[in-house]
Amino acid sequence: MNARNVVGALFACLCGLPLRAAAGPAHHVYAMVVPGLTARDLARPEMADLGSLVPKCAVGWMVARTAGYRDADLSPEALMAAEMASLGAGARAAPPSRLGPLRSAGNAEDAYWAVSAAQEAASWHAPEEAHVGHAPDGADAVSRLRRAILNANRSLDYPVHLGALGSALHKSGWRTAVVGDAGVGAVQVAAPILLAMDAQGRVDLADTGPSTVVRDASMPYGIKANLDAFGVLHGSDFGVYAFGDLARAKEYASLCFADQAQFHISRACARLDRQILAIWRSLQPGDYLIVLGVPYTRSALYEDLAPVLLMGTGVTPGLLTSPSTQRLGVVANTDFLPTVLTMMGAPVPGWAEGRAMVSFGPSRTMAEWLALHRELAHTARLQEALGGLPSVQLVLVLVIAADILGLFAGPKCRLASVMSAGAIVGLPLALIVLPILQPARVATGMVLTALGLLAFGLAAVHPSVRPRFAGTVLASLGLLLTADMATGGHLLSRAWMSYSVTVGARFYGIGNEYGAALLAAVLLTWAGLLRWGHGSTSANFASRRLDEAPRFGPRSLGLPLVLTVLGIVVGAPMLGSNFGCALAFFITAVAAALQGVPSPRRWWWLSVAVLGFCLVVGLVVASDLVRPPERRTHVGRVFTHSADAIVIARRKLALNLRLAGHSPWSAAGIAAAWVLVLKWRRRKRMPNDSGLRQVSVAYLWGTGAILALNDSGVVAAAEMLLLASAAQWLSASHTVPADSAGGASAPA
Repeated sequence: MNARNVVGALFACLCGLPLRAAAGPAHHVYAMVVPGLTARDLARPEMADLGSLVPKCAVGWMVARTAGYRDADLSPEALMAAEMASLGAGARAAPPSRLGPLRSAGNAEDAYWAVSAAQEAASWHAPEEAHVGHAPDGADAVSRLRRAILNANRSLDYPVHLGALGSALHKSGWRTAVVGDAGVGAVQVAAPILLAMDAQGRVDLADTGPSTVVRDASMPYGIKANLDAFGVLHGSDFGVYAFGDLARAKEYASLCFADQAQFHISRACARLDRQILAIWRSLQPGDYLIVLGVPYTRSALYEDLAPVLLMGTGVTPGLLTSPSTQRLGVVANTDFLPTVLTMMGAPVPGWAEGRAMVSFGPSRTMAEWLALHRELAHTARLQEALGGLPSVQLVLVLVIAADILGLFAGPKCRLASVMSAGAIVGLPLALIVLPILQPARVATGMVLTALGLLAFGLAAVHPSVRPRFAGTVLASLGLLLTADMATGGHLLSRAWMSYSVTVGARFYGIGNEYGAALLAAVLLTWAGLLRWGHGSTSANFASRRLDEAPRFGPRSLGLPLVLTVLGIVVGAPMLGSNFGCALAFFITAVAAALQGVPSPRRWWWLSVAVLGFCLVVGLVVASDLVRPPERRTHVGRVFTHSADAIVIARRKLALNLRLAGHSPWSAAGIAAAWVLVLKWRRRKRMPNDSGLRQVSVAYLWGTGAILALNDSGVVAAAEMLLLASAAQWLSASHTVPADSAGGASAPA
């Protein structure tokens, strides 16, 4: 990939500059949905014609995540319905948990008969009562599927406007149509209508019945797609064409031998290849075709990345991206709705989560398109396997606790605890630096991580390194994170303890894990600088009086200023773009500032600190609001749509409660807090030095703020507690001779 093009695209997205649109104003927009299409299918030799078209098109990979995507007991039918509903709603829809009689029919032809009787009921001019239960048994599949989706999404903590795409198009006077089939069974046959229908479940033309298939005894289930059905869409402005041969072939694979299954899949891919080429040749000037793969299984993370291809006379060949992802070659399923509306010239609703796709050259070949998928999928596998290693950190912090409690006496116990602390301190740095080596396998990444942790542990043991080990490593981490945010976040987007593209919770900026690590690094590095300034032994601090008044000056205001500047970097839309972590930085800065001023003037300075807090937060928010609406992040949408703030708060609370009860990060954070309490019980008082008291109070406020203000606050707070417990143990243990190990002689 050309580095100059990558930097240019990211700069344009981050700064809100307009990229060349993926397509100009459209006469007709067609969406071809292909359930079951994956990167493996694109690599087949039967897709040669599509390979020749790729350099003329804009291509990318769509994050196809839906609500409830991790529920393993969901059926493929339910997942496909959720995918189609998400595309049409512009939001991640939840799959229906109960489909009842809508489950796959034993005879494929029965499914088509059931839906064909409901086609008239799905007409734009048909009354609502015609498809809400008055049809004969099995004939109201579309209506029942729509009601099942509506019921499933009422329990979500954010609104899903089912049928939003069709409603917006109808409001602008455009006609919609759906033809084709999406597989076997009433759900697969009816699911494509979810993409184009309006809020009342209506489309102008819906034909997903028997006329869209042809009998063929040699094909799976005895039917194949009618390739001539696409011609029905020419009378519509927006049309959806569903191609179900590939989904039927993959579903039929469990009913035949492996060789026969591969033969069926190859035939389906060959027919798909011919159909895409035929549609491309039939496109008129001003017509555009979007080809979408629709995954309906969750057997591997990479299946959440669906191929997406945009073709037409006005398309800029190259890679697709959007302001939602700000990553070349990656778009989200929520971007589909604003993309279609933008092409059609219809207004995009203000509540829309996604943003219109754009393309950026130069053109790509099929090999380059697939290579991008391999890179994204491999990074996702490494992130899944090495995502912060909370279980490993739990074991390491328990080793430190065992040494403090004196459960295992002897030099080896002290050696193990110091090495454990060094590994915890070095882990965030290792997980952002090691991806540069690009290991070819997950096992190789695990070995590299283990070697990195061992190296950090051995370095911490060395007597000449230990006094300054934590401060040096954490200062390096803080500088690296800040520099990376300022230069596009390339390391953060690939770090193993970071957000995954396939999960789709975040695509750019700094995640909550490294946001917490940066906050901890600043505070612990500042504490290390204070220790080095006054000597590195405990006696230097013990000689100071507990009631020593803090000295007001650069020393007391330096930390708040550093935290404020970094908070702006973390929260700025074009840099870190993490408003929750930015607020935690600002709150920590206020706490540090108040702790650093004399008591008689503290209330006056509290007013100044609150005013400064509001001004800085306003600056961060204003930097997002001044951007065009289509370029704003979720921060700008919150302040333009007040209802979003309540939705986001509920979502953060719900996710934190779930993490607290089910995530190993929760146990690791509790164990780290226990280690800090054990050390606190031995000290029984705050640090004597006023600067260290300032850091300690700020650290407590920062941990609480990052826990409350982030959707994965449990993970972020646990990371802060782990780094604090390890760094504190290293700073204390280096004052004790190696032969005096054991809990009784552990430093206070």
